[in-house]
Amino acid sequence: MTPMSGGFDWLAVGDVAEERAAATGPGILGGGAARLAAHAAALGVRTALIGKVGADEAGRRVRDALERLRVDLRWLRAAPRLRTTIWHQPGADPQLRRVERGADLALRLDELPPAGVTAALTVVSGYSLSVEPARSAALGALAGAEARGGRSALLLEADLLWWTNARVTRRVLEPALAAANSVALQAADARVLFGAVDSRQALRLLAAFGPHVVYL
Repeated sequence: MTPMSGGFDWLAVGDVAEERAAATGPGILGGGAARLAAHAAALGVRTALIGKVGADEAGRRVRDALERLRVDLRWLRAAPRLRTTIWHQPGADPQLRRVERGADLALRLDELPPAGVTAALTVVSGYSLSVEPARSAALGALAGAEARGGRSALLLEADLLWWTNARVTRRVLEPALAAANSVALQAADARVLFGAVDSRQALRLLAAFGPHVVYL
């Protein structure tokens, strides 16, 4: 699918963060939506990022990294009273991961691009479903993709929502799965949702929620 005249190939909606391996000092670009936008732009895909950062040094570093890749940032807003979200990953063990929640989860539904902004694909990060108001913004982006002339995709990220409460995670994800044309997830996400099932069974269980295409 190609974008309409003047439209985007991708709209990436959701989490924007800095990821750090050490306790102090700057990190690298983090957040599912921000990384998707960066990778797409590096491949020549016309991409806009919809999210929030804090009015701090981490937010400026994130913005600078994305600007160098020519990601359209007109809807990357700065929240003056909030910090940019920071993910700490001191080692390879995911259990050591921790997050300082910040501005990206404050994205509101009314801060999405106007309906007249078209895109062939609207990609939403599942981590944004964690709390309001970001949850409503994420669901609104998925639901509005068809009106923008394209399709919707969900980067599931169940592993980042809640590590220990699969029932709550499924309840939060169900409306997003129903609204998405396609879903991408990793094996760890499938284990959070369904326990010890094989890949084929996980695909069948996910497809039952509504998406037409599932990538595992």
